[in-house]
Amino acid sequence: MDRIVLLIDMDCFYVQVEQKDQPDTIGKPCAVVQYSSTAASLIAVSYEARALGVSRNMRGDLAQKQFPNLILFQVPARRGKADLTKYRTAGAHVIKCISGFTNQIERASIDEAYIDVTELLEKPNIDVSSTDVALDRCHLVVDPTLFSDLTDRLLKEAPPLAPCLDSLPRRMDTLNCLTDGDKLKTALQLAQTIKDAILRDTSYQCSIGVASNRMLAKIACSLNKPNKITVVPSESAQHLLNYTPIKKVPNLGGKLGNDVSSRFDLKFFGALSEIPHDALVEEYGEKTGSWLYDLCRGVDRQPVSVRTLVQSIACSKNFYGKSALTQTSDVQKWLVSLAGELVERVAVDRGEHGRLPTSLTLHVHCGRRDKGVSQPNVASQPPAFSRALKPLVLASIKGSTEQAKDETTQAVVAEKIAKLAFTAIQSVLHGSDDKTWLVSF
Repeated sequence: MDRIVLLIDMDCFYVQVEQKDQPDTIGKPCAVVQYSSTAASLIAVSYEARALGVSRNMRGDLAQKQFPNLILFQVPARRGKADLTKYRTAGAHVIKCISGFTNQIERASIDEAYIDVTELLEKPNIDVSSTDVALDRCHLVVDPTLFSDLTDRLLKEAPPLAPCLDSLPRRMDTLNCLTDGDKLKTALQLAQTIKDAILRDTSYQCSIGVASNRMLAKIACSLNKPNKITVVPSESAQHLLNYTPIKKVPNLGGKLGNDVSSRFDLKFFGALSEIPHDALVEEYGEKTGSWLYDLCRGVDRQPVSVRTLVQSIACSKNFYGKSALTQTSDVQKWLVSLAGELVERVAVDRGEHGRLPTSLTLHVHCGRRDKGVSQPNVASQPPAFSRALKPLVLASIKGSTEQAKDETTQAVVAEKIAKLAFTAIQSVLHGSDDKTWLVSF
């Protein structure tokens, strides 16, 4: 095992953030809805609510009607859209806590982070031997053919993918039988230490996957939740993938995964290892084919890229169905609102981290034109478009952004960005030949 990677996933994070503000709701069935509209869907569901049958994407009003004891939290709203500030802030607090152990952190999302602890485990001063590992909350992915000392009960059942450590006959000593067993044992103790620190410093629970690479750690983490740790020894990697549906593998939950599944008539990812390398390359090209060939054998060469700060700031809003924007005034209004949010968040980020963006990108999705509705010539597919901005205007925006310490200045900058964006949109809808909108400051 060349590396050891941890994937930390905050359990039902949005729910936990809300429950921290209302501690009397802890332990009760809860869910988070994004908007107050009766048609709004649930975006996070606590495990207590899941046990009742509540699931994500259920309509909030219908879920509460079906489950009267369900407590609904609503995401705060600002500028006419969901305001995720409190969740971003909570996620940043978690990253800060993890940073106390190592800087080898890749913040994958608002509630997930990868950590490469390989070098940390090799340091002579690392000592987590005194950590009290909660064995009933720690799981080991087991390939029964490699563990002759498992109890008859475990062997007679369907292959136990990841039994609790305290259900194994030798418990923690089981790890000593493995290649890199000592390192895995220390990694498990470190994972428990980090998990305890996050709970102590932020009050949030998390689950952790421990493995030799990102993919295995991600899959492992999802096996046992909430508030648990799952370890994948290298010896058990293929066994894990033999029981992992293709759609559950990172980066294979969409079109590529569906194509692989249907093309080779496979359900579980490990079965792809029976397909020759040449066949995969022929179907998907050298890069993707070779990647699939390695991945289905438990080999993932993607490193943990050190990144504790977000790499971009995005402000957007979708307008579906009847809410689609058909009036120029509505488009202008929302551009000003979104630009205002962008400038505000850039100013906050600059104050906290002393940096400014280097590029500005505008994404516009134009849907199909509804019958009977008068609107510009909108393509049925989302067009790519741009408007080259004059250096003088760009310099003005950057200069104003650097000084945007009060709401008045921020509003001026937002107005400039909104006008430029609107000009770009108009150009495309009237047949501009520009192909991209990527403007460097």
